[in-house]
Amino acid sequence: RTGSTGAAGSAGQPLRASGLEWPPFGRGVHIVMPGWLPADPGEVPAVIAAKNFLLAFLYAEYRGNQDDRWTGFASGEVLGALKANLSQPSVTTESFTGTIMFSHMQAYPDPTAAGAIDVSECFDNSGSRNTNLITGRIIADRVPADRHYYMNTDVMAKTNGRWTVISVYPVVYYPRAGDCRP
Repeated sequence: RTGSTGAAGSAGQPLRASGLEWPPFGRGVHIVMPGWLPADPGEVPAVIAAKNFLLAFLYAEYRGNQDDRWTGFASGEVLGALKANLSQPSVTTESFTGTIMFSHMQAYPDPTAAGAIDVSECFDNSGSRNTNLITGRIIADRVPADRHYYMNTDVMAKTNGRWTVISVYPVVYYPRAGDCRP
């Protein structure tokens, strides 16, 4: 899950000007992260923090929950929920290879949390394969084909002067998330 498109870089080649912190994914893993930033300069730091959270969270999955850098991008109750998600055997015993793509990013004020910014993006992991963390062997896909495409929305808020994820809305799968089509 390394990345490239537009102004984004690939793992091992961070673009410091973009503010992205690329974790050291291994060879054979590609993350495509859009270079898009919102026109509203007040939303830019929230979007960069959301991108860094996504990259760090994917790296935790890649490492079988053996990396916690993502926790610096989350706060409040969501922190415990995400830790529980990462402690599942499907994460702690697996890694992945291939390409993960983010697209159709957008940012807008959260309708329920004053001052918060929602950052949404389409997620496509159809080009990646789960692997056994120890052996590296590919694991048979257990997910229906349309579950590889969905819209994710992170609620970002300023906490102690930093933008962090304070909540995550339930994902919306394709075809309901029409922009996230294969």
